Amino acid sequence: MLTAGMAVIGAAEFAAMMAPLGPFEDRPELAVAVSGGRDSLALTLLARQWAAAAGGSVLALTVDHGLRPGSAAEARQVAAWLRLLGIRHQILTWRGAKPRTGRQEAARAARYRLLEAACRQRGILHLLIAHQRRDQIATYLMRQARDSGPFGLAGISALRREGGVRLLRPLLDVDRERLTATLEARGQRWLDDPSNADPSFERTRIERSLEVQAPRAAERAQLAGTVRQAGTRRAAREREALPVTARSVQVFAAGFALLAPQPLLTVGAELRSAVLRRLIMCIGGRPFAPRQDRLARFVRAFEASPSALRSTLGGCRVAPWRGRLVFSREIRHLDARVPALPRLSVRWDRFACRAVAAPARRLAVGMLGHEGWRRLRAGGDVNRLDLPAQVPATLPALWENSLLLAVPHLGFRRSDRDGLRFSADFRPDYPLVAEPFVVASAGFETI
Repeated sequence: MLTAGMAVIGAAEFAAMMAPLGPFEDRPELAVAVSGGRDSLALTLLARQWAAAAGGSVLALTVDHGLRPGSAAEARQVAAWLRLLGIRHQILTWRGAKPRTGRQEAARAARYRLLEAACRQRGILHLLIAHQRRDQIATYLMRQARDSGPFGLAGISALRREGGVRLLRPLLDVDRERLTATLEARGQRWLDDPSNADPSFERTRIERSLEVQAPRAAERAQLAGTVRQAGTRRAAREREALPVTARSVQVFAAGFALLAPQPLLTVGAELRSAVLRRLIMCIGGRPFAPRQDRLARFVRAFEASPSALRSTLGGCRVAPWRGRLVFSREIRHLDARVPALPRLSVRWDRFACRAVAAPARRLAVGMLGHEGWRRLRAGGDVNRLDLPAQVPATLPALWENSLLLAVPHLGFRRSDRDGLRFSADFRPDYPLVAEPFVVASAGFETI
């Protein structure tokens, strides 16, 4: 029996959901993140139908985090279901030690890292994610509780580019019950992840409270409409921010930025706040924007006297420098060293790093630090560079135990290490110019 009162999602409706997320190549090849839950399985079936109609194909990717005893068996079950449906499938395993704290955040980061790497290896441009209306509303409520401000309250964008892969979320304005009905109509079973019912997770608590606040689809649709309106406003504000950002901000390969205050002082307060918020996220490297109250205090200080502004916010250190403001990484928040085996690419802080050295080397990437910078200057081993004083210590460096081998942004490499090469490209999680915020379409939804 189909879920009561819920319409099945058909091919034409799903095509309308996908349309704003284009363009797509001829014969599009899609990847879909599928956990085995109802949302991701429904998305996989709908995406396969959509791609097939365009002469394309779908690859389903399941990440086994290894955090629960039954996770490997569940991944195999998903593989078996999709094999019967003729859908290509691959299991991606999160290997290595798991953190004792912050496991949900670490698992999420590992999941996206594995999914995006799998797409890049196969040349797949589009990765579909099955976040749906409840996820969108829960995100809105969580950010509202944190006083995230108008940008945060816009919720999740239906499109985001990450490491050369386009993350697409066509179901953000679709009720879970409709996805359930879609699976039931096809006779497809699904798995329920027990961790989704764990009240120790904030999102679980928020979703339970949502059952009380908005138990009916019509009430959830009203809440979703509020999020959509915030998303539309955010998209408009980001378009306005582009020329202002171009006139006022210069980002450097060493991971810092210079801001000319005057162009920002001539625009409206909301737009000024939007540009500063994005600049802090780009340079600070934090996963979330600063709290709205802290950002508001920072903006007021900027408006009062840019030339006297000295502050730390969102992982950034801000200080005057030659008539402009320098935004640099706050050194106390920099990551520990990351092992870099020979010919291995690693990510450290906001940099994509690659080291090539003799096989016996025990290498690591980490910050240069104040002591490393002092040693380089004392030895005269660096090119004369005109950098703000707080920047050099934050730069990525290649180490062999306590021996400094290379700092590419300072032009330093030990000459006694034959074949040693080290590069570090600045690739912030949040580029200064944001990917346009895309508001999900509800298609032809019937409640």
